[in-house]
Amino acid sequence: MALSLRSSWDSEKVDDVPPLEDDSHRRDSTSSESSSVSSDMRRRSSGSELSMEAPSPFAGSRRVSHALSYSSAMSSSTMSGEITSHVEEVLLILKSIENIPVLTVEQKMRLRYCMEIIAQNRLYEPIMQRSISSEFDNDDEFEGFLESFAGKRDRKRSFSGSLQAAQLVRRAADIMRSRVAEKKARAASVTTAPHMEPPSPSHERLTRPESAMDHFHTRNRGSSVQELTTKRVTQLLERIHDCDFDIFEFKDACQGYELSIIVYHLFKNYQFLTQFNLSKDAFINYVQRIQDGYISTNPYHNATHAADVTQAVAYFLMGARLYETAKLTDLETMSLVFAAAIHDFQHPGLNNVFHVRAGRPLAILYNDRAVLENHHVAAAFALLQNEHCNFLTRLSDEQKRAFRESVISAVLSTDMSQHFKEVGVVKSKLQTVEFVKFSQPEDRQLAVNLALHAADVSNPTRPLPVYLKWIDRVMEEFFAQGDEEKRLNLPVSMFMDRSNSSIPKCQFGFMDVIVQPLFTVFNQLLPDLLPACESLARNKAHFQKQLEEEHPNSPLRRRASMRSGPIGFLPGSPQVRQPIHARSTSDIIKE
Repeated sequence: MALSLRSSWDSEKVDDVPPLEDDSHRRDSTSSESSSVSSDMRRRSSGSELSMEAPSPFAGSRRVSHALSYSSAMSSSTMSGEITSHVEEVLLILKSIENIPVLTVEQKMRLRYCMEIIAQNRLYEPIMQRSISSEFDNDDEFEGFLESFAGKRDRKRSFSGSLQAAQLVRRAADIMRSRVAEKKARAASVTTAPHMEPPSPSHERLTRPESAMDHFHTRNRGSSVQELTTKRVTQLLERIHDCDFDIFEFKDACQGYELSIIVYHLFKNYQFLTQFNLSKDAFINYVQRIQDGYISTNPYHNATHAADVTQAVAYFLMGARLYETAKLTDLETMSLVFAAAIHDFQHPGLNNVFHVRAGRPLAILYNDRAVLENHHVAAAFALLQNEHCNFLTRLSDEQKRAFRESVISAVLSTDMSQHFKEVGVVKSKLQTVEFVKFSQPEDRQLAVNLALHAADVSNPTRPLPVYLKWIDRVMEEFFAQGDEEKRLNLPVSMFMDRSNSSIPKCQFGFMDVIVQPLFTVFNQLLPDLLPACESLARNKAHFQKQLEEEHPNSPLRRRASMRSGPIGFLPGSPQVRQPIHARSTSDIIKE
């Protein structure tokens, strides 16, 4: 089917299209070959093989295949005596397609748009549609939101200085999105095979955590209190793989050792301590130091948040079957649990934007790039230099290297400035067959990174009473930063001014722009993540109602009527693939 688009430009005036910057000076040694190939292509393009029935760049597969064959010859001719890259080869292929004379102006514009985006390394930059951000009063407010939550402002760049070209591209994207939606709707209406229920972990086989309590509780408590606490902790840990786990109830039962006990419990019951021959005493010392390294006076970024993220990772691994689906190795799984525990180690309660604006020492040290994330992982590994805390001494050098690389990658992925790129990369990868096989270490690491990032922003997927407790804490930390920004005469970040911030708008925007797209992609990878997505939908509907009451004329009412649900998760999630692990889920949860 032809893609019919009209532009205000005359489609016959091909010469009016502004030329792309010529990069021939980079390929002087191959100019003659490129010229001969291009001229040969032009001669062949006049043949009947390249005729088009409709002016669409998506319809002429034979034409493109000819262009690709010539571009392959071109690229192979440049390989001798010269180091090139895949980006250069792709741009050469697109450049050769552009030379086909039967292309219309609109097709050439789309092609040049693709070339410019690739050349400027902007493939994963977010394109914010106004319909997405309509809960904000204006573009400046929306950009302020992005800066507060994602550490960046939405850059408005025009394509070759032409608003018309940008509008053309958006129209093309709208048509393609509508076609994809129609295709998914048709696929959803087809009867599918019965859903296979995932094997639930055998909670009865979980080891009782008395040993953790013995190690982490102070000695001045009465035995009756400790026995009561131990029994309650054991009961709560039986639900460690549930998405509705209440970390605040667990914190009270643990009497302030929530992070230490959860991490120790997972390492013991996933058999990391025995399988990797880890030093138990050193590990206990380490997790105690990690718990103590979180600043307890922070309303939000404290040990309770770290424990909550670690539990969310456990839910993803077993409850949502990430371990099976992504075919994670045991070392990769241990890296993910460890990264969750230390991902905000020594967090000062002030975000990256503040550190950069205020010129804080950490921003200077890390060159304004992922300031806090770099510090968290560096400080956590520095603690391992203490011989009494280094529980990794018995790992091989290769295991230590792989563990460190995986943890660093996972923690740095929690930098919110990388959020849109990370989501874009996973969305692109999900379209490939090789990615979902998870046969490559980099694909499994991407799944690890996605899991930690999702766990870090998973508060809106919790039951509403738990989520509301988190909101109180995060907003208090926001307001404390706003107070400090006022004191230093810095611009007050969006939603951090306690005198005029709308909490419903803040939370609805956070779910709508950040959490929903992330969990929608994650749900495509993990169909068993649906309970968390449904909880997110309910919480979003709650704040959507509050926001509508706060702003009666809000365009959210129109948006809600256009959607099939509060969030719009697609019905008919893909069926769960059967695991190909040598070990099943229950195998790793043993006595």
